[in-house]
Amino acid sequence: MPLPATTRLLVATAASALLLAATDALASTDFVIAPYLQHLATNRVQVRFQVDEPAPATVELRAPGAAGVRRYEDKGESEFHDVTVDGLTAGTTYSYTVRVGERTTAPATFTTAPADAAKPFTFLLAGDNRDDPDVYADLVQWMLRIPSDFLVHTGDLVPRGSDLDAWEEYFRVAQPLLAQRCEFVAIGNHDLSGKGAKRREPFLQFFASPDNPLAAYYTFRWGNSRFFVLDSQDTWEADERPWLKERLESADTEEGIAHRIVVLHHSPFSTGMHGPDRGMRSAGILHMLLEHHVDLVLGGHDHMYERDQYGGIKYIISGGGGAPLYDVTPRATGRAYTSSIYHLVEVHVDGEKVSVTARDTKGQAFDSAAYEATGPWMPTAPAPIAGAGQHGAVSVRPVPPRASSCGCSVPGTSSRSWAAAGIMGLLAWGLSRRARGSGRRGAHP
Repeated sequence: MPLPATTRLLVATAASALLLAATDALASTDFVIAPYLQHLATNRVQVRFQVDEPAPATVELRAPGAAGVRRYEDKGESEFHDVTVDGLTAGTTYSYTVRVGERTTAPATFTTAPADAAKPFTFLLAGDNRDDPDVYADLVQWMLRIPSDFLVHTGDLVPRGSDLDAWEEYFRVAQPLLAQRCEFVAIGNHDLSGKGAKRREPFLQFFASPDNPLAAYYTFRWGNSRFFVLDSQDTWEADERPWLKERLESADTEEGIAHRIVVLHHSPFSTGMHGPDRGMRSAGILHMLLEHHVDLVLGGHDHMYERDQYGGIKYIISGGGGAPLYDVTPRATGRAYTSSIYHLVEVHVDGEKVSVTARDTKGQAFDSAAYEATGPWMPTAPAPIAGAGQHGAVSVRPVPPRASSCGCSVPGTSSRSWAAAGIMGLLAWGLSRRARGSGRRGAHP
């Protein structure tokens, strides 16, 4: 039996409203976490981001001198996207944008790792920013001004791994930096979510290994250096220990390698409040690092700056990104330096020489030293900031206030409840959205 005319009209109107609402939702899709770079290498990079509505996304890449645009599509209907951009040329600067619906990000650039092992490079080091975004925003401003090839973070990006608002806040603060420089991150104890088997899940969504989405440890090469980013939350009784042993043994004979650098949160060396990680020592991990010629360890966890050495291993504790500083006994000798100060560290690698300069939140250098090969730390005169460099000096916007200043999680806006409200509710919602066109959220800058 045919439906009455009034019923047919209602169904058609509701269907039109549903189509308009879906189209409008796609058009207004916005970035919850703006695009950031992960696992940059000579021939590939991963572009990750999160939007507020499930939608397909496209990364558009422009190579230098090329007339066309290369597109990398993620057709999955998802809020979080991880797009692998491959087929790249070593040592080359690319421009990219990300398009979701009618939203397109402003162009950003990145430069792939060099194929030439002899080419000098610089990276920036920071950690433990979890409690004070204003301090970290100051450090981000200086990191934007210091020419560098990539970033290293020693962990504790957030107060609690389960607090999704805190993760979003971290990315808001660091976004101008993360859009153009890849960040290699070690997981910290505050980045965990609870104590169960899934406690690494929030961190792994944002910073998982490129080879294993269930692992927070990996290795990468840049120039003449092999980096080992470790998960020091591990008990060293499962997969990470044999993995590390195998990778260290492989690096022993890797062609062109002058430095083996370990990045982790809990360091086997520290004179701070937490002290050296005894679990690593009792599990034989420290012996493993010594045996396989690791020459530099970069850690955090203690909220301070420290530079010292243990046998042939030099180390830096960089835990001054915003967490409450610890009281320490200041030291300033040729071999060692310790200070309770918010800071970032520049690390420059040129052949067998590694130079470091530590700077405070005003960009002032307070420690500078270098070593060559297996030699000791030697104090040096700090080099001035060279200017904007190839990445340009970018000013940082003020960070919007958190919805919950106490760090408690508050409900997000990514899921819509109108789907179960019925046809009439859907109709009203769709028509009201259309009428409110001028009140939509603005495009991501």
